[in-house]
Amino acid sequence: MTDVAYRSWSLIHRDLEPTQQQPTIAQPPMMTAMALDPHGSLHFVLAKAPEVLLIRLVATGFSVEGRAEEFLRVYRGAPGSYKPVAATWQRSQDGAEAVFTTAVSGAGDCLKLHLPQGRTAILTGISFRTE
Repeated sequence: MTDVAYRSWSLIHRDLEPTQQQPTIAQPPMMTAMALDPHGSLHFVLAKAPEVLLIRLVATGFSVEGRAEEFLRVYRGAPGSYKPVAATWQRSQDGAEAVFTTAVSGAGDCLKLHLPQGRTAILTGISFRTE
């Protein structure tokens, strides 16, 4: 497995149309702890676009209590044109943190992780890999 770097990330506070809405401000490729509210998205521009992308997301366990398989919806594509991709999240626990992993297929170097509903999730880390 090899790491897939991301060039930038952005927060879309109210992503009402995840297949089309674009971020307005890009952040450098170093994400700190982030509060993701319902109907919000994290947007990533990847350094490359592997067909199969492995995602590992770390969150505070308390903020994601009761969430598992359909935690976040995943979209892949290019700016302004994203397609939903099937993602089943597996959850494990690492002390007080919850670790979510999934593998997604698709094309494009842009990725969105969309929180459709529920409570605010506190995300503390993310990494991408390919086989």
